[in-house]
Amino acid sequence: MKTKRAHIIFLVTLIVVQLACFNSSTKVSVTFPLSPKWVFPVGDEIYSVAASSQKIAIAKPNGIVLIDSDTGSLIWEYPCSIEPQSKLYFSEELLIAQSSSQIYVISTTGAELKVIELKRNFGETTNIIAVFSEYAFIVRTPAWQLEVYNLGDGTMVWSDGVGRGIKNIDYDAVSETLYITSLNFIRAYNIKSGEKLWETPQGVSTSIYESGSLYYFGLADSRDVYFFARYDVSTLNLMWTLNFSPAIQTDIYNLTISDNTLVAGTTYGLLAMDKSKGTQLWNLKVDEIYTKPVVIDNVVYVKSSSSKTVYAISLNDGQMLGNMQLEPPPSVGIQPHYKYTLGLLESNKKLIITTSNTIYSYGSNDD
Repeated sequence: MKTKRAHIIFLVTLIVVQLACFNSSTKVSVTFPLSPKWVFPVGDEIYSVAASSQKIAIAKPNGIVLIDSDTGSLIWEYPCSIEPQSKLYFSEELLIAQSSSQIYVISTTGAELKVIELKRNFGETTNIIAVFSEYAFIVRTPAWQLEVYNLGDGTMVWSDGVGRGIKNIDYDAVSETLYITSLNFIRAYNIKSGEKLWETPQGVSTSIYESGSLYYFGLADSRDVYFFARYDVSTLNLMWTLNFSPAIQTDIYNLTISDNTLVAGTTYGLLAMDKSKGTQLWNLKVDEIYTKPVVIDNVVYVKSSSSKTVYAISLNDGQMLGNMQLEPPPSVGIQPHYKYTLGLLESNKKLIITTSNTIYSYGSNDD
């Protein structure tokens, strides 16, 4: 931990840099629904960001930084080695991170609670892909083995082969059921015992779970038609499907649910559907959207993978409400990087925007 004097120096420097970051180079449309609240210059490359209702965790090459989501002020720093593509996860009052061979379990107070060793043979890699309840989920390659670790005592609880192509992991706390979708199957496990409850052969490119239903985008048996579906996990029946031609909707990347609306980031922009009926509500063409849509007060926010523009779209009718660009787009010919999927988060009704080395917070104009 830094000394009190170092904290004071850091905060004074931070205030000066914050004032400089919100400058004339930031391009914001007149009608953008939110206004700037604070900015936190990390001073290094940002690997990953996670947000809870009160805190934001940032992974960088030499460790983890925790800041207050309301004020953007520094809470603590934790020095450690972090994998560039490893994500951060909040689980109640715990923060979970990973190096190449360890899982760090850190209290949100900054205390190190446990370091779980991930023994690896030559040529193996381990990647944390989800954290639910008191469990961390690791995929070990090239065996493509799912390993589940107890965050309390650090033991591996169970494991199972899952093969290539895992897309999403979701968890129902009431039934203690884990749902895994991949390019080859949909599968359900008991999270504590690892018992496989059922499996359906279905290729899935992305999915999201809510209240007994699994919504997913998949490939039909004919292999030339893509479709959305709502799958009842208790009856194992499809409740509805909606087909798309690949020429129109090349791919769907991330899904968000807000009330009765299912919002998807696509190759060409955004698609919204009625989640109860499976009917399309609106479709907006902007840029390629890898980022997971964020909904705040009936406004959908997404970050373009190509131009890095942040768009604000009405959830009700898909009308463009405004846009903003906090950093220049990539050079011509540069392919979108995985980090662009870390673009937007929500914390206590504030929009958290990540650039290559800075975190921005935007909130209601009334705050």
